[in-house]
Amino acid sequence: MLRPMLISLAILLTATAATARDPSSQLCDMRLLAEVTLSGDEVIVDDGDRRHVLDADRVLRDGRRLRLEDDRRRLARDYADGMRELVPAVSEIALRGALLGLESLALVSAGLSGDEATTVRAAERIETLATELHLRFDGRRLPVGPLPLDPAFEREIGALAADAAGQFAGSVIAFIGTALFDPDAAGARGEYLERLVERRIEPRAARIEAQADQLCGTLRRLDAIEAELGLFDVIVDARNDRAI
Repeated sequence: MLRPMLISLAILLTATAATARDPSSQLCDMRLLAEVTLSGDEVIVDDGDRRHVLDADRVLRDGRRLRLEDDRRRLARDYADGMRELVPAVSEIALRGALLGLESLALVSAGLSGDEATTVRAAERIETLATELHLRFDGRRLPVGPLPLDPAFEREIGALAADAAGQFAGSVIAFIGTALFDPDAAGARGEYLERLVERRIEPRAARIEAQADQLCGTLRRLDAIEAELGLFDVIVDARNDRAI
């Protein structure tokens, strides 16, 4: 009787954690040692001790221009071009992944309850939050730590997460009761939830994973340029704390 619920929850976990579960994934577990900011045409790398600015063929260290040979200037230019591609892409993937996690909880709790109106309201709330996040973070900065949030907005996100988690727990309990006393209704609700997750969560999770996979090539290329350039070290593999 509980099989529909277990199937649906398994689909959710697979959709939202496919990267962690798939050993063949090329996804990079990236960690930054320095903050990277795009400012106009400049790429700014700041590790707290040194501040490098890459602009066209120039490289400034703490405000002073470095004398570089032609080949190193080309490397610096290639690195800046790569960062201009990487920074907004990573920012977008991070925001979409976080929002998808919240939406997964909200949609699954609504699906378990069988309340279509709750499902619609949850989706609308997530969409509003997504709009606000994209307005606040324009994809031109990768901080070393978490993105800074003002207290009011942080409370708003926390409330949404808490509501989603609370609704999820209550919906699971209610669904178990339905499964025990009305297995046909539970089966229909489980099938509805399965379709809901397959239609709204799985495809987007797969797209996020595919886009993140594509960035691994950029990460490895930039890390190789860093090693050859010898000015700073930004990208490390968090799994073993060494360069990718």
